Amino acid sequence: MANSFPSAGGGRPGSYQRRNVDPFAAIRRNHRIKTPTVRVISPEGKQLGILDTPKAINLALENGLDLVEVAPNATPPVCRIMDFGKYVYEEQKKTSHVKSTASKIKEIEFTARIEQHDYETKLRHAEEFLDHGNKVKMRSPQNVVNELLWLRHRFGFRSWMAHDDLFFINQKWMREFCDVYREAGLTEPFICQMRADLICKFPDVVEQMAAAGLAWAMIGFESGNQRILDFLEKETTVEENVRAAEICRRHGVRIWANTMFGVPTETRDEVLDTVRMVWRIRPDHLSASYFTPTPGSNIAGEVEKLGLAVVDPYEGSCRSPTQAKVRDVEYAWLARAIETARVGGTEDVLNALAALPTAASEAPCA
Repeated sequence: MANSFPSAGGGRPGSYQRRNVDPFAAIRRNHRIKTPTVRVISPEGKQLGILDTPKAINLALENGLDLVEVAPNATPPVCRIMDFGKYVYEEQKKTSHVKSTASKIKEIEFTARIEQHDYETKLRHAEEFLDHGNKVKMRSPQNVVNELLWLRHRFGFRSWMAHDDLFFINQKWMREFCDVYREAGLTEPFICQMRADLICKFPDVVEQMAAAGLAWAMIGFESGNQRILDFLEKETTVEENVRAAEICRRHGVRIWANTMFGVPTETRDEVLDTVRMVWRIRPDHLSASYFTPTPGSNIAGEVEKLGLAVVDPYEGSCRSPTQAKVRDVEYAWLARAIETARVGGTEDVLNALAALPTAASEAPCA
């Protein structure tokens, strides 16, 4: 596929760069550290010497911690093994008392019967509040369980879905939820969205969720190619994707694999990496989508600025692979790649697919 879209990063005019007001966003950690070696400090402050970066990252992750770059200009960079989330929390506490005005807490309520449009609107409002330095209050586990008890009494549901990107993001909240869920006598199986890196970091929480009733994990694997994952700013790795699937299977959790095809700058070889990853994961359900610029997002603005969009930003914003989304993408060929991912095959099949002649890139695939 042609590369008319600017590659991620770099700072060249027209290139896509993330606009983030988070002061900690620029701190490199884990797989965002690209130097081959780093000088490592243990959580206790002990010098561990110079290690290969992949080894240092694994050392941190094996202990449920993060490898954080604390002196990027040193040679090699100095990194410390720590709980990055705890570090951010403590740093924010140190500086909070000098703020002239206190942050306001903005509360947004999501009910179990919310319509999709209302859900997306409220989610955008929450993101805007966070971008402006406000806080968003989370519902307590007991509050959620109380609503589930009411819904079961009112409607007699036999299963339920947590359609919330943040449902699994707080492992302490999730541990408490599992305990409260079981103590309330709820036994109905459920499905929720989960991140591959957090599954790898907290496999014991996945085990606890499975015991409480987690039947399906909807995981945004997106790509089997590391460059594409970095371009999408997933902050995960291909190996984490594979390992997350293994952890789910170990605990009897079925896998709903979300994947993305047709990312600007994505090559045929990179698409085939995703097909190979799907074969390794062996999901119970493959949900393939086309890269679709979300209206109002930074990357959608870049796509429109470069004249790459070929669908109405709202009417054509469905991610299902049924129509072309951006220019210079071989959608007919992608449809064959997705089907190959579904049915399985061999390297010979992939080689034959890669050798197919290039077709018109903007034609809808259905």
